[in-house]
Order: sequence, then structure tokens, then C-alpha cells
Amino acid sequence: MGGNDCNDADALVWFTPQEVTGVLVSGAVPTDISWDDQGAAVGPGTTYDLASGPLDSSGTLDFGAGVCVQTAGGPGFSDARSDPSIGGAYWYLARGRNSCGIGTYGTSGRDTSIPACP
Repeated sequence: MGGNDCNDADALVWFTPQEVTGVLVSGAVPTDISWDDQGAAVGPGTTYDLASGPLDSSGTLDFGAGVCVQTAGGPGFSDARSDPSIGGAYWYLARGRNSCGIGTYGTSGRDTSIPACP
């Protein structure tokens, strides 16, 4: 209590999560997605949401068509969805959350257009 962090009532958090870095995507189904854990910097009580959506053959990103594939999980996910259609791909964006707040998917536009994780 009385510390210099954002939530004195939660000893497992210190700061609001920042933008997630170090996202790696590897393998076929299941596709393993991982990113840098912010726990050492913002607190070990930090969890992560992961959103994903279609990327068509023209490279068009439709963030509004995204879905939450992980809610309040660890710094990684194994995506067992079937492969996208030929010429397509999936995009992935992660953001941290803790009792101090929710991080960002990178831009305010993405934050408001990607459907919220429960």
C-alpha cells in the first residue's frame, strides 16, 4: 500500500501495459503465436488478449472482421483454426491487460474497430 504504482490494491501490477512487441508466428496448423511478456515491466498480473482476422490475397486488412481468439491468457497462443483460403492469411494482434488498464493493438483505430475481447 502507498507505493508508486498504479493500483496499490493489486500487488501483481505496477503500470498499464504498453504496446506488445516481439510477435512471432510460426508453423502450420496449429500455428504458434508468441510475443514478449511485459510482466517484468508492468507486473506479473498482466494477461493478454489476442485478436485475429482475415488478410485477403490483395493484402487488405479488415480489423472489423477480427475475432478474439484468446482472452486474458499468457504471452502465447496455439491457433488450431484451419488454414485460410488459398492466397489468404490471418493477421494477429496482441495487447496486455491488468487492473491498471488495457494496452493497445497499436493504433486508436485498431483499438476501436477490433471487436472487444470479453
